[in-house]
Amino acid sequence: MPTPENHKIILYDGACRVCRRAAAYVEGLDSHGRFSLIASDSDKGMGLRQSLDFQNQPIDSIIVIEGGRFFAKSTAVMKIMKELPGLRLMYYLLKAVPRPIRDWCYNQIAKHRHIADARQAE
Repeated sequence: MPTPENHKIILYDGACRVCRRAAAYVEGLDSHGRFSLIASDSDKGMGLRQSLDFQNQPIDSIIVIEGGRFFAKSTAVMKIMKELPGLRLMYYLLKAVPRPIRDWCYNQIAKHRHIADARQAE
């Protein structure tokens, strides 16, 4: 059972179908309950964003809150990968990639995810 010190919160874009599916995937892998998943655009998500003073972070960026600190973009994704079975190897591979390159890749995926949403809706 996770303790408050090691429990993490994942804020994701609840308006994005790809993001919701990714959140459901993470939830399925999180057999130890290390994460709470909250849509950024929900009342609880907006309250967290405001209380931790990171309203300037785009609402469409994934955010992991851990121990009062927050991590966004590729660093947030890596925080998730590190904790989940089956994704740890990917974490260690990505750790070798400089953050600016990881974040550029993250931004490219984030920019085009709405295209995937439109295709899934068809």
